[in-house]
Amino acid sequence: MRLGGNVWRLWKAGERIKQAEQEVRSQELENQELKKRLAEVQSPEFIEKEAREKFGLGQPLPSPANPKSPDFAKASSGEANWRKWWKLYIN
Repeated sequence: MRLGGNVWRLWKAGERIKQAEQEVRSQELENQELKKRLAEVQSPEFIEKEAREKFGLGQPLPSPANPKSPDFAKASSGEANWRKWWKLYIN
């Protein structure tokens, strides 16, 4: 009788171990998914998209008066401002 009780407890313990292993695997998969999502939300593309959608922000406009801008030489050429902007955005 005692042997039967010990066998029963061992069998139940094995079941609990299997259940715990399944839960660990499930948690590991969820952890992997969360890591992927974290990497996604930390990307500059995601941050920019969220800023545009939630706050109405956009990318900064290129400034022809910026010396680092490739259009700096054109900006200082004496052209009318409207023509400079036209070239910057239309051409």
